[in-house]
Amino acid sequence: MNLKIGDKKPENALNAIFDLTERILRESPEVQIAILSKFKETVKELQKTFISKLHSEEIPDNLKIETVDRIQGLTVDYTIFLIPNASVSYSLDSELFNVATSRASRCTIIVADRMILKNFMSNEVRRFLLKINGNKVAALKPSVTQTIKSGELKVTVLGKIILPEKHLKEIVADKENIFIIDTNVFVKCPTIISKVGKYKVVIPTIVLEELDRLKLKQSIDNKVLNDAVKNINKAFLNNYSSMEEGDPSLLPAGFDAQKADCLILSVALRYKTEDKKPILLTSDNLLQSKALGLGITTISLKDFLSERK
Repeated sequence: MNLKIGDKKPENALNAIFDLTERILRESPEVQIAILSKFKETVKELQKTFISKLHSEEIPDNLKIETVDRIQGLTVDYTIFLIPNASVSYSLDSELFNVATSRASRCTIIVADRMILKNFMSNEVRRFLLKINGNKVAALKPSVTQTIKSGELKVTVLGKIILPEKHLKEIVADKENIFIIDTNVFVKCPTIISKVGKYKVVIPTIVLEELDRLKLKQSIDNKVLNDAVKNINKAFLNNYSSMEEGDPSLLPAGFDAQKADCLILSVALRYKTEDKKPILLTSDNLLQSKALGLGITTISLKDFLSERK
């Protein structure tokens, strides 16, 4: 598309990206999308555009708008990489460009000036841009074609690449799998509920109480806690998750029914007695040992995230 020279906040690109994102989410509401740019001022303007057009005070959890420098290790379904027609060489830096274009498991869309190939860039970056020149994305089934348009921006998807679903080894196919999440997981990964996917998520009451008490600790980042609580509230409102109180009567003799870990275990035990498959997600080694001793499947946050990649 035509982008004004020197403008790091190109209004036509910002609006086109919003419209394109809205169309993708309309088709697949649960997908994860990253909208990236090199420059902070570009990202701030993108965030303002989305907040204004969404009539909301915050951006949805499955949509991340950030500078490329801040998303190392991020994996999403779709990436939209905006390259303003200003200081273009910084956006085309080989290392930064590679990070921006390797985040998506399904599709990367680059929004840039139509004359971008006239800029200086490495051979690797040039080859990448030449492959997508013409606004086409290579795919597996050319018989099925879909074109998404927004103003001057057009993306033609030739067919559909179907990626194999990544199953956790802890999942049992013929049972209802239920994830029970410990407090420490929310502290380290506030968006964990969205990462569990289609499976039921249960949050023990004691976990919410512990999150509330953690606000008083100076060593804990309150922003992380607030993000975790917001995501939990959203999950409750949308019936993605439920809260359940522990039942000390289910615990074997010798377990302290007053301890938080034991109450969390009792929630898992309830589902085990119902012939369901509880999976305790915790990074607490001792709690994992207790769970395994009771025949409850457990997985650490690190292993969970690693298996989902």
